[in-house]
Amino acid sequence: MTVILVTTVVVVSLLAPVTAPITVAQESSGSEPETADEYFGTLRGMSDLAIYDEYGELETLHTQSLAAVQVGDFSDEQANELDAVIATIRSFETAQTQFENGEYEAGFETATEIESTISDLRSHDESLAALSRLALTRYYERLGDELASEAEATDHTPTEIDLREMAASAYQGANEPEQAAEFTRQVEQLEAELSADREAMNESAAAMDSFTDACTGCESSTAALGSHNVGVIQQYGTALQVAPMLADATQRAQRHGLEDRQSALQQRRDTARAMRTSLAVASGTILLGYGLVIALVVSLIASRLFAWQRAFEAANLDSVIVMGDTDV
Repeated sequence: MTVILVTTVVVVSLLAPVTAPITVAQESSGSEPETADEYFGTLRGMSDLAIYDEYGELETLHTQSLAAVQVGDFSDEQANELDAVIATIRSFETAQTQFENGEYEAGFETATEIESTISDLRSHDESLAALSRLALTRYYERLGDELASEAEATDHTPTEIDLREMAASAYQGANEPEQAAEFTRQVEQLEAELSADREAMNESAAAMDSFTDACTGCESSTAALGSHNVGVIQQYGTALQVAPMLADATQRAQRHGLEDRQSALQQRRDTARAMRTSLAVASGTILLGYGLVIALVVSLIASRLFAWQRAFEAANLDSVIVMGDTDV
């Protein structure tokens, strides 16, 4: 009996190295494990994953599962548990790759999948689910910190809003409600500021459209005078209002990193400034002309008054002389 037992052990040990490559080949072919040996081979093929360097909890999850599959009778319950373990580890690999590539939205979707596999795992083994949940909490925390840094670095407000909104969700997943609430507050503030500034930009653009429709030919002072005559003075007053509005709108667009909007507003601002200059020259010409006319009229009136005054003084002098002669 002893000889037979020893012989059996030797045969099994010799066959073991042969069995492993077959299992790995099955995994690489894309088929899902079904037997205890296949699950063992699949888990053993996941022994040196880089994800364990980031999340030691997953390595513990893997080690415990690898040990469990070698003990006792293999059941459907154990198969379902190992399916959840394998899915969790693989999903973490995907999530980590997405995190490193800056694919944050995809990372959130994968994290949602991990939540589902952890829920499945919890129905089989609470301790393994707790390990996985701890790893996911740390993933969310790292994701939140990275998103916060990205939000600080960007000068594009819509992108910053998206990043801070995702950071709030990440901190919520990391069980950090205060951080989540703070980032939610920041998102609301940024959205309010962006909305107000966009409204100001729209009003400025509308004012410029109305101005250009009313002030045809105002790019040139000569054309403006020909088209509007004395009306250039009123148009100049409008230009004095529109040009600063567009300058302010351009600054708002720049502050939010809205490059296309900024470029369009800059063009309108430059056009408004050019029209303002032309209208200033045209208005100055009108005012100068009126000034000369008024000056001429005043000069004529003044010369008449002076002539009348001299005539009056001469008449008074003659009266004095006549009265003097009479007295003699």
